[in-house]
Amino acid sequence: MNNELLQAFAYMFKILLVQPLLYWSLFFIIYNHFERNKREQLQFRYPYTSLFVHFKESVGIALLLGFFLSCITIGIGTVFTYEIIAILTIVTFILTILFRHVAFSVIYPVTLTFLLFYKLVPINSVAYYDITAKTFTGIILIGSILLIFEGNLIRRVDYSACHPNLALSKRGKWFVYFRLKRIQIIPTLLLVPDGWITPINEIWPHFSVGADSYSLIIFPFITGFHLAMKSDLLKKQTNRYARYVILLGIATAFISILSYHAPKLTFVALYLALIGRIVIHLTFFLKERKSAPRFIEQSDIIKVAAVRPQSLAEQLTIKPGDIILRINDQPVKTVEEFDQILAKENKISSLTLKNEHKTTRTISSTFTCRDRYQLGIIVATKPYQSY
Repeated sequence: MNNELLQAFAYMFKILLVQPLLYWSLFFIIYNHFERNKREQLQFRYPYTSLFVHFKESVGIALLLGFFLSCITIGIGTVFTYEIIAILTIVTFILTILFRHVAFSVIYPVTLTFLLFYKLVPINSVAYYDITAKTFTGIILIGSILLIFEGNLIRRVDYSACHPNLALSKRGKWFVYFRLKRIQIIPTLLLVPDGWITPINEIWPHFSVGADSYSLIIFPFITGFHLAMKSDLLKKQTNRYARYVILLGIATAFISILSYHAPKLTFVALYLALIGRIVIHLTFFLKERKSAPRFIEQSDIIKVAAVRPQSLAEQLTIKPGDIILRINDQPVKTVEEFDQILAKENKISSLTLKNEHKTTRTISSTFTCRDRYQLGIIVATKPYQSY
């Protein structure tokens, strides 16, 4: 009995490993990590974050969400046919190739899969044999819950999840903007028509409803977000963005539940989710495009735009927004002066800073470093190396 149970779980895990979306998302995470590291080494001399650092932070929550979604799909009897899973996989591939991280918001592939299946597959075809009204309603409900999860991912973002970048303004000044990216994999048990996979003895879960038989597979739903931000305070912007995404998810989920009794409401939920998510993203994008950069090159102050995680600057409790006033009691006003003092001083014993609330503090700590890059601060100035 125990051997059969282990064999069943091993087979279920094997099915997860043959899902193309699992490898596609891992490829995206790894590819973007090395692409980002290359850019950061050119701009800031050192890479900013390590591989999978942000992915690991929400793994536990993703697994709990996967269990919750599994209970919903099985509990309400949402059947995912081979055609639906195939379309969802292909649509995700195409969207992420064309639009990169923007398309990882799961509501895009979910709603487009619904529309493509409904429009392209004839209602009298064999593909509709296992489709019920609960199938489409359940798909939108799952998308809504994942949208709420996406909003919570955005709300949990802090400066450690932001990747600084340097860009040149139209006036010829360098400024720092931040890319906020995250991808998460949510493994979920889905109800599929029996026969697509073969149950293992009597241990492998399968269900019979009338003359129809169903089984389970693990499917990796992929969700995430991508934002570019150059203005205002991080938490103020991301909290507002996250709030709109969460409210959209709640509204869509509510309409999806109502559609069990009024199937036409499924389309209301679908278009609300799709159009609403696009509007939220475009509104944020256009607002940011018109906004002035918060961290822009200045000739009379040294303002910290970001602090590299696990760096000396982080140990010294230097924060984004701090202005460096003095180093070893020597006043500094330009990045060049700061670099020269770091290069010639054997030991640094004090740093005087002023935060965004105009409070001045002095950090008394003896350390050595060759330049601001080794210290771990990022300032709006020309890159370490040109492209």
